[in-house]
Formats: sequence, structure tokens, C-alpha cells
Amino acid sequence: MEAVDDGIGEADRLVLEGLRSAGEAWIVGGWVREALWGRHKTDMDIATTLQPSEVKELFPRSLMVGEKYGTVIVRLDESISDNTWEVTTLRSEGSYGDGRRPDQVEFGHSIEDDLARRDFTINAMAIDSDGDLIDPFGGISDLKEGILRAVGYPLGDPAVPGERLGEDGLRIMRAYRFLDSADGMRSMEGSLRSAVKDNLEMLDVVSRERIGVEMMRILGGRVPGEVVSQMLEDGVMGQIMSDIACT
Repeated sequence: MEAVDDGIGEADRLVLEGLRSAGEAWIVGGWVREALWGRHKTDMDIATTLQPSEVKELFPRSLMVGEKYGTVIVRLDESISDNTWEVTTLRSEGSYGDGRRPDQVEFGHSIEDDLARRDFTINAMAIDSDGDLIDPFGGISDLKEGILRAVGYPLGDPAVPGERLGEDGLRIMRAYRFLDSADGMRSMEGSLRSAVKDNLEMLDVVSRERIGVEMMRILGGRVPGEVVSQMLEDGVMGQIMSDIACT
């Protein structure tokens, strides 16, 4: 475990303490990456052992936007904060029949199992109630070395990167967005890049709107020219160009 400088705001603490009064809760996602570099510009996402209905009981103003998938948008009283927190019940997922959403979701109690279902190692880290980093897939090492790698590889089978992309076609676009970093452009690990080229058709099952949102994030990054250049080289731009034109 590695202690992480928290940088947690007062409203963040209220949400975390509220969740932890009834269960367990971990900070996950982009906030963790930012914290490791001493930056806190990203909204805080939280994973919890609590069910969506239990989160709603604790925070009555919550929006049940993705209750089926365990996701609740927590809101505090407006007099305290107008921020929102995406809170998701720990889960493990089955097959992805439509290449976008899991056919079934099973809620769980293991943060390690929850992190194992995520896309890239730099997104598969969490911060616990003691402020310690949970990093079962070497995300901090990849973050420091500037590498984008699929969760489960090389710890698992070389086919894993293709499996990660096959679960959710939007992960192809996310891969290129995460090439952008404050220190320049990350390097996409070889098997992941090969998997992207082998799974371009997965982009066809992703909505134009979602692709457009990711593309705008890429273009708003620090090195958009370099990222788009690699997308062209890998065949991604050719696959999505007609979709972009319609958004």
C-alpha cells in the first residue's frame, strides 16, 4: 500500500463519511490519477459496498440515473455544495452482448474484483479509507512510465486486451483519450494497440453521440495532433469519420 496525498474537499469528506457510516467506500477513477501527481481537477467517483437504494437513503437528493448498473449521482444540499459524485456499487459483470453494456450485473463486496473489470491499469486504482493506494495491476508504474496497458495483461493471457475492448467498443476511443497526459503523450502497449486494430468494428455499435463526446475530449487535450495522428495510423479515424460528421 502507498499513502496518497488526499486533497479531499470538505464536501467530498461529507459524502465519503456518509457512505462509510453504513458500508465501505473507495475513491476510484480519474481523481486517483490526478491525486498521484498532486492535481485535483477531476470530479470524484466513488465505489461502495452499498446498494443504490441504500445510497439514496443516505443522500435523498441523489439521482438514480443508472440504478440497474449500480450507479447513483449523489447530491448534497445546495447550501453545502452544488457538486455531484458518481457513486457505483462494487460489481462484477458477465458478457457484453451488445458490445456496450453488460448483459447482467452482479453486485459484490471486493474492491479488487471491481478493479479487475475495468479497462486500463491507470484506471484500475483506488484509495481506501486510510488514504492508501490499492493498485493490483501496476497502474502507478504504468502511470510513471507513460504506458497505457489493458487490465489483466501481462499478468494474464495475451488475448486479454482484445477481450477488454470486445466488452465495450467505447474503450477504443477512451484508449486514445488516455494517451494524452500532462507530461506529453503516453505510449500504447503493443498488444493493446494490436487489439485496437483488430477490433475496429466494435466502434460501429457505439452511438455517434458517445464517440463525438470522446473525440471532443481528445481534441481538447494537451497533444491532440499527436493523438489524432496515431488514430489515423491505426485506422480509427477512418472507422468513425462518418459518425463524427453526423454529430
